[in-house]
Amino acid sequence: MVESKRNEAAALEKAKGDEKANAAALKKATDIAYKKVVKEFTVLCAETLPGTNYDRFWIEGKQRSLFQNKEKVEVYMAVLAEIQGRAGLDTKAKIEAWTDHIQEQTMTVAERAALVLAKAAEEERKQKVETKGADTEWTKE
Repeated sequence: MVESKRNEAAALEKAKGDEKANAAALKKATDIAYKKVVKEFTVLCAETLPGTNYDRFWIEGKQRSLFQNKEKVEVYMAVLAEIQGRAGLDTKAKIEAWTDHIQEQTMTVAERAALVLAKAAEEERKQKVETKGADTEWTKE
């Protein structure tokens, strides 16, 4: 009876050890995959956005706010690849498109609301100018 309890305890300890080993192996594989994706993203940034601050150091600085996991890095890579694939865009336009995308992603809710209000006010102002211009084209005959 005492021996069976010892065997059960040993089996339980072995199972806990295997579980910890599996968890450690999974974490290691996840970390390796993440580092590989970040490296690919760094290369893509260097190719698409040369001469900018969007480099390895920028990516490392944004890991906690934008690139927490592999999936999020892949989403940003897809956006940058789409910008890179646009025909007719020069490097400056690609940089502007990427900068606009990053600014959109890092905006707070209040900043987004202010931007929407500013765009609405700009559209209203344009409509008033267009309407005023259309009224002056009529003649008095």
